[in-house]
Amino acid sequence: MLLRTLMTHFVHSLSYPDATGDLVNNFLPDTDYYNFNTFMVKFLNRSLGWHLPNTSTFPPMNRKQRRAAEARNRQPLKTDKHSKSQSSLAEQAIDVQAKLFEALQLHKAGNLLGAEQGYRQVIALRPNIASAHNALGAALQAQGRHDDALQAFNAALEIDPSLTEAKNNKINLLSLMGQPETPACVDNPTPAVQEVSILGGDGEAAGLFNGANALKAKGDLAQAAELYTQAIRLDPRHARAYANLGDTFITMGTYDAAEAMIRASLLFEPDNAESLNALGVALINQGKLNDATNSFESSLKIRPHNISTLTNLGNAYKDCRQIDKSIDTYRQALAIAPTVEVHSNVLMAMHYSSKYSREEIFQEHRLWNEIYAAPLQPRSTSFKSMADREKRLRVGFVSGSFHRHPVGYLTISALEALNRETMEVVLYSTNARQDDLTERFKATADQWVSIVGTPDENFAQQVRRDKVDILIDLAGHSDGFRLLAFARRAAPVQIKWVGGQFNTTGMDAMDYFLSDSIETPEGDDKWYSEKVIRMPDGYVCYDPPFYAPDVTALPALKQGYITFGCFNYATKITEDVVKLWSQLLNTIEDSRLILKSKPYNDAANRQSYIDMFSAQGIDPARVELRGSSPHDKLLAEYGEIDIALDPFPYSGGLTTIEALWMGVPVITMPGQTFAARHAASHITNAGLGNWLCDSPETYLERAHYWSTNLENLSQLRGRLRDQVSRSPLCDAPRFAGHFEDRLREIWVQWCQAQSRSAA
Repeated sequence: MLLRTLMTHFVHSLSYPDATGDLVNNFLPDTDYYNFNTFMVKFLNRSLGWHLPNTSTFPPMNRKQRRAAEARNRQPLKTDKHSKSQSSLAEQAIDVQAKLFEALQLHKAGNLLGAEQGYRQVIALRPNIASAHNALGAALQAQGRHDDALQAFNAALEIDPSLTEAKNNKINLLSLMGQPETPACVDNPTPAVQEVSILGGDGEAAGLFNGANALKAKGDLAQAAELYTQAIRLDPRHARAYANLGDTFITMGTYDAAEAMIRASLLFEPDNAESLNALGVALINQGKLNDATNSFESSLKIRPHNISTLTNLGNAYKDCRQIDKSIDTYRQALAIAPTVEVHSNVLMAMHYSSKYSREEIFQEHRLWNEIYAAPLQPRSTSFKSMADREKRLRVGFVSGSFHRHPVGYLTISALEALNRETMEVVLYSTNARQDDLTERFKATADQWVSIVGTPDENFAQQVRRDKVDILIDLAGHSDGFRLLAFARRAAPVQIKWVGGQFNTTGMDAMDYFLSDSIETPEGDDKWYSEKVIRMPDGYVCYDPPFYAPDVTALPALKQGYITFGCFNYATKITEDVVKLWSQLLNTIEDSRLILKSKPYNDAANRQSYIDMFSAQGIDPARVELRGSSPHDKLLAEYGEIDIALDPFPYSGGLTTIEALWMGVPVITMPGQTFAARHAASHITNAGLGNWLCDSPETYLERAHYWSTNLENLSQLRGRLRDQVSRSPLCDAPRFAGHFEDRLREIWVQWCQAQSRSAA
């Protein structure tokens, strides 16, 4: 609305130069009339391809002239033919620019189809707007429609061969399409990147800024951060450089530095919705949930329909244990535009609540498939030339977690133990973050491929070019997933394994789901869209970190009371969990409870949990809530825990294994979904099947039994690490052998199917 008002007054001011005075005073109090008109002329010349005169050349008016002009402006506007024509031009200009602005907002919000439609409407009204063609190309490229995007960039350059953004975008797209030749129309191109720019800037600082953006898009985070820093040195008021440096720090996982940089950007652009959203991301990753929520809500006041911000706000509500509010917020975003990542967030959030049945959860997964995945499945695929039963299998793994992450700890030793005479490994990394565990992944891979910034369509094509026989997903519906590449049938056989593995993917294109008989009991196959493969032991193999401290003596022997603990993510601690644990604390005299999770960094969130326990009659002094800490210190804190308690309905995965490794047994009550049975699988494979409970009553009985048998509990603690290390849970050669057998069986079945179809 403000833009339309500005445009109206500006076009009117071309004939009546003084008419803009009140507008400037009302909307831009620090801008004089001539600077405002100069700004608008530059804006229109750049955005719409117009060639309007520079109003800064108009001579200043004296008081008499200004009063005369004000008198004219109080008179009715002329209605002659020239005036009507001029009015028509003004209305058209207003309409075009308003549509372009709306399309840009949709684009930034992630609504690519809506943005595309808006850009096409602008082009239909004024075909000579180079920047509109360029922006259309950006939207098309983001959808993976590269041929159409190239056509749009070419159209922009035909209109304005000097448009830098279109030049760079075309070069980048050609590189992405495997056509690195520099077009003749492009001079002095920037390095090829996989990021499309809509707007640009001038000057050395702007050049460094754009170069940093290119490096960031390719995953070269350290170098990108250096260029952003150089740009800031040259232009200390470069708000976007601060903001993008902050976003780079977010990707690198240094959230406190990210917060500092984004706050610096907001000093210069306090109402920048994108920066407020990024600030919320930095805050939520530090566990500062209340501040993060406020930041997201402030961003939404400026851009109410921004899908990214709504999604992040939903995440904040989830971390604050407000699951219903979280899902409602996700669905608000979906009402604006069906977005695959947002719908995946809904799927995960449903598992934290006990209000949804297995059927409801399964149907939501199938709906996700119907909307996003099924339409991408090719009508026909031909991999028949690969059907050799005895061949050395080429197996690809896709993940953004080839580093110190639960997925890393639960897969690295198994991959290292695979028989390379019968199998070769290709690792496709979707994340630029790397550490010492990443080096182990790289060392064990026959081929390491970074697909950071690569669209799903291109990634699927690369997998086919790499001639991968079996492609395995290690992300599921979690951050950075590439399920839509699987939907395009990237490989002959496709499998879901650990990583965002809380339930079925719901996909027709995912052939198999790797599990075990505890995680997925016989008879549960109907709740999976994939065919379930059951490993004979567990479905993961744990590689403990070298820095894990030694197991300590049982704390209760020294303290004189039992200390329960749970280091699972705070969202899993629901009101039902608090009620059961409160019964336990009331039953076992003088017992204590230590909870540890990043969301407890936030004082308001901590208090909400204390209030829940207080409502159940528990003295707050008996419940200690601890925030996040480095991993080695977290493991050391198990030295203060006698018995770990597993939450429900979302059970603990790696957290359960870490407790066992630190000598702390875990009481669990498995539920019906895959997410509800993680701990049951790990505990059983560690040889502690008698710690599984089939009801709340059994849960309480088991806790009471071990709390009153401290000598037995102490002996178990002393031998538990050795027991776990010798169990199938940590036996990499054993796991790798079973894993290879399953993959070969699947491959032979696929080859047989190809033979039958050819007969």
